[in-house]
Amino acid sequence: MNILKKNKILTVFLLIFLVEMLSLISFKIAWLSGLFFVLICTGVFLITWKKLEYGIYVVLTELIIGSQGYLFYLVLPGFKASIRLGIFLIVFFVWLIKYLKPRIFLNLLKRDALVQNFILLLIFVAFGTINGIINKNGLTNVFFDVNGYLYFGLFFAFLEVFKSIEQIKKFLKIFIGAMIYECTKVFLTLYLFSHDYFINASDLFYHWIRDTRVGEITYAGGNFFRIFFQSQIWALIGIFIIICLIIWVMQKKPLCHPERSEGSKTLGVIDSSHSFGMTERVWLFLLLTIIQTSIIISFSRSFWVGAIAAFIILLGYLVFIYKPGFKIISKIIGISASSLILSIFLVIFIANFPIPKPSSELSAQLIGARFLSFFGEAGVSSRWNELPSLLEKIKQSPVFGSGHGTTITFKSEDPRIKNEQNPEGWYTTYTFEWGYLDTLIEIGILGLLVCLVFIGQIAYMGLKTLKNKEYGLISAGLLLGLVAMLVTHMFSPYLNHPLGIGYLMLCASIFKSKPSD
Repeated sequence: MNILKKNKILTVFLLIFLVEMLSLISFKIAWLSGLFFVLICTGVFLITWKKLEYGIYVVLTELIIGSQGYLFYLVLPGFKASIRLGIFLIVFFVWLIKYLKPRIFLNLLKRDALVQNFILLLIFVAFGTINGIINKNGLTNVFFDVNGYLYFGLFFAFLEVFKSIEQIKKFLKIFIGAMIYECTKVFLTLYLFSHDYFINASDLFYHWIRDTRVGEITYAGGNFFRIFFQSQIWALIGIFIIICLIIWVMQKKPLCHPERSEGSKTLGVIDSSHSFGMTERVWLFLLLTIIQTSIIISFSRSFWVGAIAAFIILLGYLVFIYKPGFKIISKIIGISASSLILSIFLVIFIANFPIPKPSSELSAQLIGARFLSFFGEAGVSSRWNELPSLLEKIKQSPVFGSGHGTTITFKSEDPRIKNEQNPEGWYTTYTFEWGYLDTLIEIGILGLLVCLVFIGQIAYMGLKTLKNKEYGLISAGLLLGLVAMLVTHMFSPYLNHPLGIGYLMLCASIFKSKPSD
């Protein structure tokens, strides 16, 4: 079970900690941000030039911890270049120079249905950009609305890297280390904002998180602050990867392929001849608990609904397809439920830790009220108020859309918008909470259909790999994570953002590397 080797995870944890400490220092001393930007980009270029997969691991790590990508930035005339943009350009151009072979690329384009649909999707994105300019949506709005899709430029670099189980194992080590770090940061942030004694530290931390766009810290009632990092979508995915590992350990065989091939010694990423002890089982249970705790602290109903939907799919698969037996299914439900209960208690414990005296009043009732408040609360009301304007805009050009940068105006209940200067809360924006409706506005029904077919192709390849002895385990976790993201995207857009696009490219490259048994 070498993906859980603690020394590897600790190394990843400490490296990320070092990077974020440099970011915090540069936040206080602004000119250092540009210096660190240049040094990091130089390092990324050197390791990527040596081996492309190292650059892709940096890309994925930055997505997991960076949210909007501004841990470091370089100030240019009229523009602030994020470290995410710098890493993207380096990895893209290294792939372009060293790995792009026109003949192979053309053959791939002729024969590969996924690549063909990917190019078609890019054509629709380009059309949405032109359409936005023609409709005079504003060049600035068009650029910032479409720039997330540019991350698809790494699609072929991902395909180049993930070609064997070894790359997947390396990614899992990085993923788990980054998840533990991100959850630790969430816990620390909650602790700081739950205790007035740390008000000065909290103020620095708040401005760093806000100004680097790592996340949001907002009042949630009862003197409790909601800690929401956009990159926590990867924690949501991590829940199901860990659950699949737990199921495998329980049965000592791959989740999705119970048969053992003749003469084979290993199945999946774990040696099935290994005897699992209590330490490994507890370690996986704790991983699941801390990741779930992070999702609860986010107070994101979108994440919660996505998690529930994916878990229902998991149970349906176990009951109707895999059929491990009532005893195993009961254990899975029991482990998941007990981990969730422990996570809720852990959230309450952190917020109400008695040293120093807490200022929060967090309870299980407040968490429950948050989950059930689908109407009335400011954020929810704003989302519902946005819906009629979105539907009206879609009706104006349903087939091809109105282009990127299209704006709507609606009444918001958000106290940051509805205030003394704007008592009625009128708000105009080109970014929308309803993810699929956002795509309909940008590129219309045809564009949304192409996008869904592309995602469907990725999911279909993943379903085929469920039968593969090597890839079945990770494929199950990734597919469930994809379900969670697709449901979350209904209420909080991710599939048109580097966080979601990065995950789609990861899934496509892993599933494509071994499409069937």
